[in-house]
Amino acid sequence: MTAQGKSIDSARSASHGLQAECDVPNRLLESAERLFALAKAGAPRRRVELYARATIRVRARREASDVTILDTGRDEGLAVRTQDEHGRVRFAAASGIEPAAMRVALAGATGDPGIRIALPWQTGGRGVQSDHAASGPSPGSEDLERWLRECAPAGRPAWVESGRTVETLVADGGLLATRTRDRVWAVAMVDRAGEERPRIVAGRTLDRLDPAGLAPSPYPGMSPIDVRDVPRHLPWIAEPADAAILVQDLVTALCGPEAGASVPVGRGFSVTEDPHTILGLAGGSFDDAGFPTRVNLLTDQGFTIPVARGPGSYRRDSFRDPPHVGFGTLVVPDGTDELPEDAIRIEGLRVSRLAPDRWNLEFGGVYIAHGSPARSLVPTGVTIRPVELVRRIRGAVGTARTCSNGVVTPILILDPLV
Repeated sequence: MTAQGKSIDSARSASHGLQAECDVPNRLLESAERLFALAKAGAPRRRVELYARATIRVRARREASDVTILDTGRDEGLAVRTQDEHGRVRFAAASGIEPAAMRVALAGATGDPGIRIALPWQTGGRGVQSDHAASGPSPGSEDLERWLRECAPAGRPAWVESGRTVETLVADGGLLATRTRDRVWAVAMVDRAGEERPRIVAGRTLDRLDPAGLAPSPYPGMSPIDVRDVPRHLPWIAEPADAAILVQDLVTALCGPEAGASVPVGRGFSVTEDPHTILGLAGGSFDDAGFPTRVNLLTDQGFTIPVARGPGSYRRDSFRDPPHVGFGTLVVPDGTDELPEDAIRIEGLRVSRLAPDRWNLEFGGVYIAHGSPARSLVPTGVTIRPVELVRRIRGAVGTARTCSNGVVTPILILDPLV
């Protein structure tokens, strides 16, 4: 059964708009060039950078009943960064991509006293940089409805959303850059590790969404057991959603500019930063400040490789945020190990940083014996140093999957953590 969000017709029309409107990113580029000229007229003695973004989406959502609601959304905005002759930088953003929005942002980006930030400017000058990774027609409302009906857990609130984003950068020095990205997300409330929580799966295309990531616990009603009462020699397993959290946090701590010297890693921790991969939810041939990106090896021959962050690694969380240094898509290759028949499978992982060298891992999960769930785990916590944690990642199993935080990873196998 289908109910109206805005309306069925408008939802279906907007789903076609993903293809018709955002297939022509030149429109946004042309608008941005006009707005940039307006900004330069308003700040003739300042260096100016304009960033504009437009996203159009279609969502199919279902409450606890079998009623599917279609709705649409559009998010447009721009940001302006200026620098005066004294090196003082101002940043401001506004919703919309009309001249009125430009004037609002420009007023905020030309006020005093200004701030000093160590962020270089891309001067470009090589013509238009185009990075259009839209992967063919976006899923329409019928496709989303079908996926929700066939793949999301029955009788649970859930939604699936398809969106196409177009971004444009225009700056002094001749920089003109534009790119397009498609992404699909799905969310469902499911019982995992004895707790009902939202679960998210993501991908570049609808066929890359992994419905297994939304599956509820297959072992309800099991008598719980403390992880410390399970045989200590058993390996631990982190499914992709939980493995992705480990990979992201460990890379940030051990491979970033503050990491210091290389540290030894387990055989299963093999990570590359690949902003060009088609599996990534973000990234591309240039970063969010217009600088060219490159693939970076973050581990090699059993050790981390700390990588300097700078041009090529600037990210924006939204058009409202100035660029900041960060990692692109982190990729762990497909695993070649066998899934152990006896193991501890952790679920619902949360990482708390008690100190830079002291983390607390909170999780639930299940004790697996002879390949089948035997007992659920009492939710527990383990305190560990990140340099010790990364050494215990001893293997990887199966195909790497794109996770909701953007990390691409297979199942990881760890030596016991307690």
